[in-house]
Amino acid sequence: MGGNLLQSMWNLPPQRISTDDYYVIVEDIVSKLNLYGTSTHVKFFLSKEDHGDIDIIFATDDGNCHKHEFFFDLFHVEQHHKNGNIYSFPYHYNGVSVQVDIIIVSEKNYKVSQAYFAYEAGMAMGVVANKMRLKYGWKGLEIKVPLKFMCDSLPNDQYYEVLFEKDPKTIFEILGFDYNRFEQGFKTQVELFEWIYNSKYCNNTFYDYVELNHRNRIRNKKRHTYGALLEFIESKPPKCVEIDKMSIFNDILVKYPTVRFKIAEKSLEVELNNRIKQKFNGALVMELTDKTGKDVGQFIGKFRETYNVEMILSMTEEEIKDAVLNLC
Repeated sequence: MGGNLLQSMWNLPPQRISTDDYYVIVEDIVSKLNLYGTSTHVKFFLSKEDHGDIDIIFATDDGNCHKHEFFFDLFHVEQHHKNGNIYSFPYHYNGVSVQVDIIIVSEKNYKVSQAYFAYEAGMAMGVVANKMRLKYGWKGLEIKVPLKFMCDSLPNDQYYEVLFEKDPKTIFEILGFDYNRFEQGFKTQVELFEWIYNSKYCNNTFYDYVELNHRNRIRNKKRHTYGALLEFIESKPPKCVEIDKMSIFNDILVKYPTVRFKIAEKSLEVELNNRIKQKFNGALVMELTDKTGKDVGQFIGKFRETYNVEMILSMTEEEIKDAVLNLC
């Protein structure tokens, strides 16, 4: 996404197309893809006059990328690049080559992915979500449950993530963004930034690079839109909004019983794993065998495939040692 592959990957000159040509190409691509699923282009600023690439969301029954390479023939693709669920290739039109990115999603993620990718708004909304101990992406909204919540011996900075909401309007309400204004569209980037700044939980410091985790800091420093957003917010009067993570967490537990069930299920899994580790672990394997490093992990996997949870928990210490030696 961004049109950077034309030159770096396919040795083609970077070119831009008019909005009129953009819609001609989109109509061709979407009409063909809709024979196999549902597709649309990613929304952009209404005042935008030219484009360096075309982003298409393509929804199929399961979103399986590997089953849908048929569009190589459909669009006479000779060169392509795959990054996760995104296929990119040059589309040739009237002597001009433009990068097309097809984002493959499942039908259940079609609506939420449109909202997430539109205007690059999902990037800013994701920052706010993270401050709430939530995670917003093209699959929907997830709650991040600290592993320590399930077991005191586990770290507080590692999480179990539970997807609980896919409806864009509800997600926007939870994150404090005006969905109706979003649906009206944004003419310019400044309008988008004003919408972000006026959101319920916007805090001037949230978007500082130092406030981001390492992965997002590296990624967002490469994004021109994020840099422009940061400059815009720094120019505005300070906003300092406190976010009560525990209150949000409890509200979600009340409103989404499935989240409670999944946390309880995961807690049981954590408890069982801890009980197993007390009886069978890497230290025991190294003590009884000559295995080290990766070999220990592979042996543990093999042992767990051979003996299920119930079997391990019912075995005595001597029986486990015998089982380890017999499996060597």
